[in-house]
Amino acid sequence: MSYRTTVALLVLLAAVGAYMYFYGLRPEEPEAPVDTSNLKVFNLETGSIRSLEVRQAGKNVLVKRNSQGGWDLAEPEQFEGDNPRLVNAVETAATLTASRVFTATEVGSLADYGLDKPETRVIIGVGSNDYAELLVGNQNPGGSGSYVKRPDSDNVYLVDSYWINVLKGLLIELPKAKPTPTPFPEPSPTPVSSS
Repeated sequence: MSYRTTVALLVLLAAVGAYMYFYGLRPEEPEAPVDTSNLKVFNLETGSIRSLEVRQAGKNVLVKRNSQGGWDLAEPEQFEGDNPRLVNAVETAATLTASRVFTATEVGSLADYGLDKPETRVIIGVGSNDYAELLVGNQNPGGSGSYVKRPDSDNVYLVDSYWINVLKGLLIELPKAKPTPTPFPEPSPTPVSSS
């Protein structure tokens, strides 16, 4: 090894050592707990929801709670049954949580978020006569989230697109009705030959 190479390696080693000493070996300071209460878009109990409606471009799907506490499709078709997609959509709407909240001072124009004339609306029937509404706007530039807003709030929420697609998915492909079980034929007696 030449003298120059040795000196260059010692300088590099000293630089890495200095970096580790000043930046790498410091004990991590504990992070302050994050307040997630303001990230809840809705704070609804699933048991208090009586209906869920998703509207987009002239299409709508209405899901209603039945007398047994399950969920039935009411529009555009009617069928009974606790389809897992219906249950998942209702639970998603009730517990929707944002990854970020933009306050009124941060928002500026709702058109920037696709919320000035939203194409999709989610209406949740709560209790005996109340409704909660959600306006769904554009996706964020990365496509990982969608901007949503409640009409009764100036805040705009960024919600994971997966959860919005769960709700919009009801419009794209209607849930299937519970299949009627096929009845089994009664066994017939085997004829006995007389010999």
